[in-house]
Amino acid sequence: MEENYVEELVASKGKSSVILAKYICDHDKYPDKTFCFFEGEDYKYYRSRIIQYLDIEEEEIFHYDCNGKKEVLKVYEDLLEDENVKKIFFIDKDFDEDIIKDKVFQTSCYSIENYYVTDSAFKHFLSTEFDINMNNKNFIKCLKDYTTMREKFNVIIAKLNAYIYYIRKRDSKNGERINLPKEKDILNKIIKKIEVDEISVYPEKSIDEIKEILQDDKEINVNEILALSREFETRTGKEMFFRGKFEIFFLKKFVTSLINKVKNEEYFEAYDKEIHIDINNNIITYLSSYADTFQDLKEFLISLKKLYFEK
Repeated sequence: MEENYVEELVASKGKSSVILAKYICDHDKYPDKTFCFFEGEDYKYYRSRIIQYLDIEEEEIFHYDCNGKKEVLKVYEDLLEDENVKKIFFIDKDFDEDIIKDKVFQTSCYSIENYYVTDSAFKHFLSTEFDINMNNKNFIKCLKDYTTMREKFNVIIAKLNAYIYYIRKRDSKNGERINLPKEKDILNKIIKKIEVDEISVYPEKSIDEIKEILQDDKEINVNEILALSREFETRTGKEMFFRGKFEIFFLKKFVTSLINKVKNEEYFEAYDKEIHIDINNNIITYLSSYADTFQDLKEFLISLKKLYFEK
């Protein structure tokens, strides 16, 4: 009996019922705190922004990993009647339709990971971590290579993103959502190597091969996916629209190559500074200060500051 109970508890971890139980316990003890609900570990990005724009201390925040957008929205519905509670919900847009709900922030890009790969985020990272002025020729060269390789990468994975977009739309009609393999398990079958000035790939994958890589066992319309792929290849702002975990994969590989080439004196001119960067050490936390904070998030949090703290 006890073993079955433990198995059930583990199986339900992160689901809305468990999150609600945690919230109720916390709220009973600390009713005046601010309760924030996330899809996953997104608090690592939002933490400093919540503190800054709500103008509160971190100990005033209770945060919950709900293990997915669907679970966040379930908690939202369950707490609708708790009008006097300071509660905030954060979700990613993904390839879904806009969700407009009171006290719910939805990213304007695919996910928070996309905030880490913008031109401005990379500029701040490069200038600070490599200690280079933004008008320096090494900086200008590196930024150009970054934007060029990022676009090349996104053209290569346009068909992959188109397929994922297609299955998200297909499965949403039935309320389903397949779990995709990890990004490295997907992209390592498509891309051989990412360097600061070169991307090498395996032979281009067919739709059926991508279907197998993504472990999708449902029927598909190949022509529809190919049409989407052509549209995605020419789309502007791919780094904001495409799957965020893929964009982070690119950022890690690019920066790793950059570090190695700089250390081996193969890239920058007249550069003698030591580099101490571990790009693979929890990148969402490590690079949070460089990631973009868009105006819509600022305005959302400021509006809640007025609602919750300036009555």
